[in-house]
Amino acid sequence: MRYTESAMATNQGLTRFTRGYSRKLTNSEVARGYIFISMDKKITSNEQLRIDIDDQKFGCNDIDKSGRILGLKKVTAKINQNTISYHLTGNHLQITF
Repeated sequence: MRYTESAMATNQGLTRFTRGYSRKLTNSEVARGYIFISMDKKITSNEQLRIDIDDQKFGCNDIDKSGRILGLKKVTAKINQNTISYHLTGNHLQITF
């Protein structure tokens, strides 16, 4: 399944993050150990963005050009098929499961 068909597509804006939304990880995310954040440039280019995932902290520099944070094999294994929730408050994106 492509990202444009499911999770966050380009230019969907900050509204979805500020209101908060939930989704399940794809099989590819679990197998490869990454979490898709967003391809929206308003989010990925924010220099002051802080992202918290399971007591690990990331910044906008940790998001690759495909909108993913890589190197989370242990976290994605722990999440597996549970629902994850995104919520943005100011410059702080909290991802919980």
